[in-house]
Amino acid sequence: MTAEKAADAAVPYKDEVGVATGQVLTAAQAEAELLRRGALRSALPDGWVANHYRWIVWKLACEERRTFHLPDLERKESISSFAESS
Repeated sequence: MTAEKAADAAVPYKDEVGVATGQVLTAAQAEAELLRRGALRSALPDGWVANHYRWIVWKLACEERRTFHLPDLERKESISSFAESS
């Protein structure tokens, strides 16, 4: 996972209580969700959400690779697998 790939990644989406919805979230959808939850459009400079989304996804993928890609551990959902398939 690179920062460039992270910018376009679609990751598993969980609802407000952490339940997987079966949907994926993109940077554009993340911005729409922030606005839906009450963020002010005027408080979000152009590109701000996309930039932060990129670095959050990249960081999570790095943490996952460092923590969970050990030979004896398997995960059904991973940030990396969603990013590679999107």
